Amino acid sequence: MSTWLRNVRLEIGETTYEDGSIQTKTDLFHIQVANEGVIQTIIPATENVPNTDAMDMEGKLALPAFKEMHNHLDKTYLSLGWRACRPVKNFPRDWLLKQLS
Repeated sequence: MSTWLRNVRLEIGETTYEDGSIQTKTDLFHIQVANEGVIQTIIPATENVPNTDAMDMEGKLALPAFKEMHNHLDKTYLSLGWRACRPVKNFPRDWLLKQLS
């Protein structure tokens, strides 16, 4: 058994302008989700889906779960123990500040 989420807005790309600003491109889709929460199908909203077991999302933007999923390759996959960062005394602070301004 599954549920269709109709008219879900998803990001499909972006446009970068000469001034450095970025505009996100979106479009509407229908998403079929299994009872376990796994996405089974994504189709353009121009296609028809059954009205049974369907929920109209009214163009709302689907976002990721915002879970903290990062890892450190030098520790996680190499089986190294955790070590705190060591301060660097010779970092080019002036260069960095110039790049940020």
